[in-house]
Amino acid sequence: MQVESTKFVKSSIILRSISRKNAVKLVELYHYSHAIPANCSLFLGVYFNGILSGCICSGESVGRRMKEIVSGTKRGEYLELVRLALSPKMPKNSESRTIAVAIKLIRKRYTYVKWLVSFADENENHLGIIYQATNWLYTGKGGGTYLFTTIFPLFLPFLERLGQNCTATSRLETNLSQ
Repeated sequence: MQVESTKFVKSSIILRSISRKNAVKLVELYHYSHAIPANCSLFLGVYFNGILSGCICSGESVGRRMKEIVSGTKRGEYLELVRLALSPKMPKNSESRTIAVAIKLIRKRYTYVKWLVSFADENENHLGIIYQATNWLYTGKGGGTYLFTTIFPLFLPFLERLGQNCTATSRLETNLSQ
């Protein structure tokens, strides 16, 4: 898998379904964990200028408290972005561009998904910068290695429900006032 480092052109990143087997290979190559958890069920190959250059893996979150983030959430109404693994030869900002393309694809193909959640691993010095760059909401620190949580509502009418019923709102206000 060779990737030439070039600048972005419109539509230079395309996501297509790939097998779990191919995703495992990409994660082993390009992600610090070198592993995909069992909860992953959606595997999208990241093609840059037509070359498979990474993957994004999502699935149902194993976190028991996910329903607390947005009250009234039913099983299947959210996905966790579990792994993003890209070749280091990809251009600057490839992570945020890939996430933006993934959000558009999920909005279009998986209309039952109302929001996404992901975690930044503070133990690996990840501060959620790629999520901040794509306008996710910071919802506070959690336990284990998942110390920064971010969510992104996929549909505008859902923002109203998020604002009224989201524990993230009070956490965000608390964090901003400190």
